[in-house]
Amino acid sequence: MPRLPDWVTARPRLVDALDTARSGGLVLVHGGHGSGKTTAVAEWARQRGDAGAWVTLDPSTRSRRAVWRRILRALDLDGSSRLLAEFESADPGAFREAIGWALSDEPRVIVIDEVDHVDDAEFADDVRYLATSSAAGFVLIGLAPFFSRDAVAVELGPDELALDAEETAAILSAVGVPAALAPYVHDRAAGWAQGTLAVGRALSRGTATRAFRDVVDDTLQRESAGALAGLRELGADAQRLARVAAVLGPAPAEALGELVPGADTEGALAELVSSGLGMWTETETGEQFRLAPHLGALLERSASEARDPQVLRVAARVAEESGRGADAARQLRSIGDWAALRELAKRNFREALVMDQQDWLAVTRSIPTPVLQREPVLAVLHALLVNADPRSGASQLRATVALALSHIGTRLHSSPDPVDAVWTTVSLLGAQRLGGRYAAALKTATTLDSLLHSLTVHDREQVEPLLPTALVHIGTTRLYAGHAHEAREDFLQSVRSPLVSEWGVLHAASAIALTFALDGEFERAAESVGTVLASPKPRSWHGTYSASGTHLAEALLAVERGDADAADERLDAIERHFETIEHWPLMLWARSQTAMLRGVTESAEWELAERIRRRAKRAPTSEWMSALLLAQRVDLLLATGQDARALRLLDSARSSAAVPVRVARARVRLFAGEPDAAAAQAARILDHDDLPVRWRLHALLVSAVAHSRMGVAESADAASRSAALLVESHGLRSPLTAFPAADLEALGLLRADPASDPFAARPVLDRLTAAETAVLAALSTHSSAASIAAELYLSPNTVKAHLRSIYRKLGATSRAQALARARTAGLL
Repeated sequence: MPRLPDWVTARPRLVDALDTARSGGLVLVHGGHGSGKTTAVAEWARQRGDAGAWVTLDPSTRSRRAVWRRILRALDLDGSSRLLAEFESADPGAFREAIGWALSDEPRVIVIDEVDHVDDAEFADDVRYLATSSAAGFVLIGLAPFFSRDAVAVELGPDELALDAEETAAILSAVGVPAALAPYVHDRAAGWAQGTLAVGRALSRGTATRAFRDVVDDTLQRESAGALAGLRELGADAQRLARVAAVLGPAPAEALGELVPGADTEGALAELVSSGLGMWTETETGEQFRLAPHLGALLERSASEARDPQVLRVAARVAEESGRGADAARQLRSIGDWAALRELAKRNFREALVMDQQDWLAVTRSIPTPVLQREPVLAVLHALLVNADPRSGASQLRATVALALSHIGTRLHSSPDPVDAVWTTVSLLGAQRLGGRYAAALKTATTLDSLLHSLTVHDREQVEPLLPTALVHIGTTRLYAGHAHEAREDFLQSVRSPLVSEWGVLHAASAIALTFALDGEFERAAESVGTVLASPKPRSWHGTYSASGTHLAEALLAVERGDADAADERLDAIERHFETIEHWPLMLWARSQTAMLRGVTESAEWELAERIRRRAKRAPTSEWMSALLLAQRVDLLLATGQDARALRLLDSARSSAAVPVRVARARVRLFAGEPDAAAAQAARILDHDDLPVRWRLHALLVSAVAHSRMGVAESADAASRSAALLVESHGLRSPLTAFPAADLEALGLLRADPASDPFAARPVLDRLTAAETAVLAALSTHSSAASIAAELYLSPNTVKAHLRSIYRKLGATSRAQALARARTAGLL
C-alpha cells in the first residue's frame, strides 16, 4: 500500500461505497490526475486492515499474465507457482476456476492501482468472474472507467472524489492554513485534491506581501499547467472539444459534436479520457462527458468559445436538460438573450425559489432595469429572490416590489395573448403579496381563477405547465384571506395536475395539511402530514419553504397533544426563514400557543408584540393573519389580568369583522365581568354555518363559561357538550388553554396538561366601582387624599374610604403597590 502523506484526511462518506469490496464486490474508482483517488483508497485500506493485496501497475504490466504474476506474488498464496504454470498451459476459463478456488478459503480485498495500463480484455473477464464466484473483492483505480459497468457494484467517479467543503478545510488545517480561508480555496479549486494541497502549502508559507486570493489563483494555474501541456500534445479535434466542453460543463457527446462540426468526436473524447483530462459521468439524463474540474475552470476563463452566442445557447440548453437551471440562466444572461431567459425562468420558477436561490439572485441582480420593466416574469422572480435573501433590507425589498408592480399592470391590459395574460397575472399576484397588498391580491386571485376557467382547450394546453404554480398562488392568497377551505381545493387541484413537479407536489401537499390544522380538523391534518412524510422527498427538502406547511402542521398537532417541546422543535426547522417567509405570522402564532401550554404568558406577549413590530417593517401581512395574531395577544394579556390593555388592542384592530377578533372581543367581555354580553357575541358568531371547527369551539367555550357564570345551567351544559364533541371528534384541545382551569372544571372539561395553567399569573381581583375607578385614576397623578378630593369634588373622608376599598381589592398596602398592580391589571 502507498505510504500515506501527513496531510491525509479521513473521508467517511466514501467508506460505505468502498466497503462493498470487502463482501466480494467490484468497486471502480476513476478520476483525473490529482483527484485523490489513490490516497482515498489507501486511507480506507489503512483503516480497515483487511487481508489481501495492493498492486500498483506500470507500463510493464500490460498483459494478463504480467498482472496476475504481480497479484499472486502480492497475495503470497500457497501454490502460486503452480497457478502460473497452469496459466501457460490451460485455457482462460480453467485458469479462472483455479484462481477462484485458491481465493475461496478466506475473504480478501485486492486493490489494483493504475489499472489503465492493462490492455488485455481477458483480464477484465477474470475480474468479473472472481468478483461474483470467489471470496475476493476488487478495487480498481484508474484514470478512466475502462471497465464494463454491468459488472461494477459501486463506481466512484470525479464527482464523488471531489473534496467537499469540510474535507477541503481539514486538508488546509493539516498544513496550517486558517479555517477562514477554506471557503475561497474550496470554491476556486472545485474539489481538486492536488490543487487544494498545493494551495495549502503555498498559503502556509505566508502571504505577507501578496493577497491570499492571488496566491490561490496563481498556484492553481501553475498546478494546472501540466494539464494544459498534456492537452497541447493531443490532436486538434481533442483540443477544440476541450475548449467547448469547458464552456458547456457536463454534456452529452451529441451536444459537443454539434458545436465542432467535422470533428471525430468519439475519437477526440477517447483521447481526452485516456490522458486523464476528461471523464464520463452517469446522470439521470444519460452519459455525459466533462473535463477534469481544474482544467475546465482554467480553460473556461480563456476560451474564445466562452463569448460565442451559439456555444452559450447550446450550453444553456444542456444545463437545463441536466437540471442545472441556474447555470443555464448565467449563460443566457451573458449574451443578453432576455426572451430565452424569460422562458427559462418560467420553466424553472419554483426550482429557482426553492433550490438555487443565491445562484438565480446573482443572475437577476445583473439584469438591467429597462429589461425588468419589459419582462414582468423576470421582475417578479427578482423581487421574490430579493425577499428570500435575509441580507436584503426593507427599503431594497420595497423598491424591488415597486419596480415589479409599476409595469405589470400595463402589460396585463395590453397583452392579447391569454397565455401571456396568465403568466402576467400570476406575476402580479406574487408581487402584491410580497408587498403586503393582500386585499388587492385577493381580487387578483379571483381574476386569475376566472381567467383559467375561461381558457379555450388550445390555450389551456399552452398554459398547462403553469397551472400547478398558478393554483398554489391562488390557494395561498385565499389562505391568507381566511378562506382555508377554498384554498385547500386549489391546492388539491395543483397536486392532481399531471405536470406538477416533485417539489410542487410536496409544496401543495404541505399546504393542504396546514389548512386542516388551521381550521382545527386535526385528524385529517395528521393524515395529510403522514402522507407527505411517507412520500419520496429530496434530501434537502427538510426545513425549506416547500416543507414549511408540513412543519407548521406538525407543530400545531404537537400543541394539541400538549407537547410544547415537540412543537418548538418543528418550528425551529424553519426559524432561519423567519425574516423572509410569508408564513411568519403562523410561526409566531404557533410559538405563542406553546407559551400558553407552558403557562409562560407575561414575557410571551411582549416577545410576540416585538417580533410582529420588527417583521412587519419588511412587509405587512394580511388582515386575517393580523387578526389571528391580535387574538393571540389578547389571550396572553387576559391570562395575566391585563384586561384593559386587551380591550384597547382590540379597538385598534384592522378588521373588526374577522372571526378571531370577534372571538377575542367576546372573551374580553367575559373576563371584564360581562358574561351576558360575552354570551350574546358568541351566539352571533355561532350563527354562521361555515364557521371553521377551531373558531366554533372557541365560541362554544365562551358561551358555556358565560352561561355558567350567569347560573344558566341548561345553556351552559348544552354549549359544553357541543364543545366536548368537537374536542373528541377533531382532536382539537388548544382552545381550552384560553380559559381558567376553574371554569373548565365546572363544565366537566379539562386541558391536555392541567398542571400548566396559563392563568396562574392572572391576579384575582374584585371589580372596582365607577367611583373607585375614578379615584384610582386620580391617585396616579396626586399624592394626597385632599388633592384627589379637590379634583373630584368629593369630601376627603369619602376619598379615604374609596382608597381603603381599592387597596383591599388590589391586595396592596401602599400607594406605589396599588398603582403597580393596577397597571398590571390594565386598570390604568
